[in-house]
Amino acid sequence: MEKHEFFKCIELHKRLKEKVKGGVFIGMNNGTMTVSISGFRGVRYTKFYNNIPNWIDYDKVADELYYDYRRFILEKFCY
Repeated sequence: MEKHEFFKCIELHKRLKEKVKGGVFIGMNNGTMTVSISGFRGVRYTKFYNNIPNWIDYDKVADELYYDYRRFILEKFCY
């Protein structure tokens, strides 16, 4: 992982941890960002992002991930 990729992961982790209860794991491998959230009862949500630009808006990505994770949990347990 390169230095700028590391900073992207740290910044996104900080923004997601404010919104999500559970373990947030973010990693980069060959330009692909992997976001994994471990919730209660062993539920794991994983999302992959390819070709992340350098001008990424962390708040927008964190909001998108939060709402997608929320939809995933609601579909799994409420419907």
